[in-house]
Amino acid sequence: MTPPPTPLPSSASDRDVLAVLFYATDGPNWQNSRNWLRDVPLSRWHGVTTDTAGRVTGLSLPSNNLMGPIPREIGRLTNLTDLDLSWNRLTGTIPAELGHLADLVLLRLGHNPFEGEIPPELGNLASLEVLNLIGIGLTGSIPAELGQLTNLQELYLISNRLTGPIPKALGDMASLRQLYLGNNKLSGSIPASLGRPVDLTHLELDFNLLSGPIPAELGNLVRLETLNLSGNRLTGSIPTALANLSALTTLYLGSNYLSGRIPAALGELSNLRSLSLAMNRLTGSIPSTLGSLPHLESLALSTNRLTGGIPGELGQLANLTDLALSHNQLSGPIPPELTPPNLRNLYLSHNPLSSAIPVELGHLRNLRDLRISQAQLTGGIPPELGQLTNLEVLNLRSNYLTGPIPLELGELGSLESLGLAGNDLTGCLPASLAAVPERDIGPPNFPLCEESASADIVDPTDASGRTDGVAAGDGACTGDFAAPQREANPGLVRDWQVLFAICKAQTSTSELNWSADRGPSSWEGVRVGGSPPRVVGVSVGWKGLAGSIPAELGELERLTRLFLSGNRLTGTIPPELGRLPQLHELSLSSNELTGPIPAALGELGNLRELYLRGNQLTGSIPAELGSLSHLAVLYLDRNRLSGAIPAELGQLANLWQLVLYGNQLSSTIPPELGQARSLTWLNLRHNQLSGPIPPELGQLTNLEGLALDHNELSGSIPEALGQLRHLEKLSLSHNQLSGSIPAELDQLPVLQVLDLAVNELTGPIPEELGRLVNLESLRLSDNRLTGTIPAALGLLTNLSHLELANNQLTGDIPPELANLKNLESAYLGGNQLTGCIPAAWKQVPENDFEAVGLPFCE
Repeated sequence: MTPPPTPLPSSASDRDVLAVLFYATDGPNWQNSRNWLRDVPLSRWHGVTTDTAGRVTGLSLPSNNLMGPIPREIGRLTNLTDLDLSWNRLTGTIPAELGHLADLVLLRLGHNPFEGEIPPELGNLASLEVLNLIGIGLTGSIPAELGQLTNLQELYLISNRLTGPIPKALGDMASLRQLYLGNNKLSGSIPASLGRPVDLTHLELDFNLLSGPIPAELGNLVRLETLNLSGNRLTGSIPTALANLSALTTLYLGSNYLSGRIPAALGELSNLRSLSLAMNRLTGSIPSTLGSLPHLESLALSTNRLTGGIPGELGQLANLTDLALSHNQLSGPIPPELTPPNLRNLYLSHNPLSSAIPVELGHLRNLRDLRISQAQLTGGIPPELGQLTNLEVLNLRSNYLTGPIPLELGELGSLESLGLAGNDLTGCLPASLAAVPERDIGPPNFPLCEESASADIVDPTDASGRTDGVAAGDGACTGDFAAPQREANPGLVRDWQVLFAICKAQTSTSELNWSADRGPSSWEGVRVGGSPPRVVGVSVGWKGLAGSIPAELGELERLTRLFLSGNRLTGTIPPELGRLPQLHELSLSSNELTGPIPAALGELGNLRELYLRGNQLTGSIPAELGSLSHLAVLYLDRNRLSGAIPAELGQLANLWQLVLYGNQLSSTIPPELGQARSLTWLNLRHNQLSGPIPPELGQLTNLEGLALDHNELSGSIPEALGQLRHLEKLSLSHNQLSGSIPAELDQLPVLQVLDLAVNELTGPIPEELGRLVNLESLRLSDNRLTGTIPAALGLLTNLSHLELANNQLTGDIPPELANLKNLESAYLGGNQLTGCIPAAWKQVPENDFEAVGLPFCE
């Protein structure tokens, strides 16, 4: 055990103070303690800087494994200007003696498990420019004395447990540029005085309990770049004065109780990149002026009471990637000009549009998620939607669509979720759609039909000659095939010879049906392009191909797409495929391939998409895949892969989908995955992963889905997951997680699914979960939760599934739960509940009310 520090005499030197700090914070176990306590100049001690007189001016020991309290003696380092002890394991309270450090300019203590309140003595630090107390468990109110810090430029109090009002005195900090108070429990109104610091660039007060109107005085902050007031209880209208914020790039006002119309003047915010007004009570029409925002990338207006049509002017937003207008009362046609070239996500569900799907949506080649369910759509599904080759989610449920399912939808090779139920569709289902993991086609049970992909291939060559007597055998191809003379284009001749060899190797049962008489440039699924012409694409999925993958494919040096999914291919993946320098997409899913993933695939420097799912691959995931700097999609699910997840995958800066579920992966989840900041979907479910959930996953701020269920994970649920503001699905069920449910999960404003069932969680159900107003499924069954069911769950009016069974819950079922009108299932058995079951739940189709043993309320 480290000995306690000896009290210092009044004449103690800086060296003595540092020695006290060393022993008080378990110095022998620091990560780096180079030269500490040695008889060398203090400037040579790790993290220490001194002035010419040898006095300590800087102490920087972040992420150094300091444990224990900060000793009060640190207040004797009177020449100190910089103090950074962040990201350690310091405990106790923040010493009031820090207020003696009159020369202090920078104070960083964030990310330590402190307790207690902010010492008002910090208001004496007249020279302070940066105060960082992020995420350290502080309680109590914000001292008004901080308003005396007239030189303070940055104030970070994010993710604490601060209560009470925001002091008006903070508006007196004339030099303030960045003010972060989000993720606390602050209450009262937003002080109008916050409109006074004219140099303020960032004001973030999100996810508190603030109420009242948005002060119009905030419109005076002409240098403001970010204004985030989301996740509060603000009321009233959006002040038109916010249109004065000409430097604004981010405006988040979602998840409040704002009413009135969207000010048309917001269209004057020419630098705006992200606008979120979702989950309020806004009325009126969408201003067409929003189509004048040249830099806008994200527009979220869902879950309001907006009426009128969708402005066609939104199609002018050349940089728009996300458009969310769901859960309103919008009507009229979907504008055919609604085709921003970079759009990735389009949400129009739950609106009475009563219109047809415009064929122009097929121009949205970057679209990944299209949801227009319960929108009273009419007419047929446009075949042009089959051009959306990047589409992962297509949800057209519960409309009035008629006619056949277009065969062209079978070209959607990236599709993960397909919803067509609740329409009047006829015909058959394209065979390739049978492999989509999440399907809701609904009755009738559509038979599979044979897909007919068009081969829009033009042979730009002179096909007057023939190759060197190459003739077909008894396979899928017969006869000779036409090709340019070898002298004219020897590279293309070789490409065709490789393809013809594949064709010959197929049995007569193959559906390849390449006609040798017409030549490979007219073969279905073969694309020729470039100058001089070469084979650049081979797409022959779902054609019953058998046998092994020919290593000769590695000779198609201009190939950009190789799509062989959905066949009966066997054997191993040839390492020769790693020789395809131009390859953008490699899709070998849904075959019967065995053996390891070749490390040579890590040499495909231009690869964007890699699909190996649904095979019988074994061995580990090659660390070399971490070298694929352009990789955006990696699907290795439903194989027999084992070993650890390579930490190198965290180097994939462009990766936005990582799906590894259904394997035998073990060891821990590498924290390095938190560096893959572009990830929108991380699916590691159904493996044998163990250890804790890395808090670094909270850095994946673009994440929309996180599935870690059905593993052997332990430890607590990291509070840092509350930082995933775009998360829609969080599934951690069937693990061995313990501890309490973090209240910080209430900071996930768009969460639809929260599944924590079958773990070892304890403590009460946080009432803060009642703020997840978009939640559709809440599963907490089979844990050890105690206390009562929070009445706040009655605010979750979109909830369709509520599972709290097999816990240790007590008390009455809150009558507020009768507000859950959309429940399809409710399971409460295996607890010790009293009182009665809400009468409105008599119509819930799936329940365990007999096991609950309580009567319905009268």
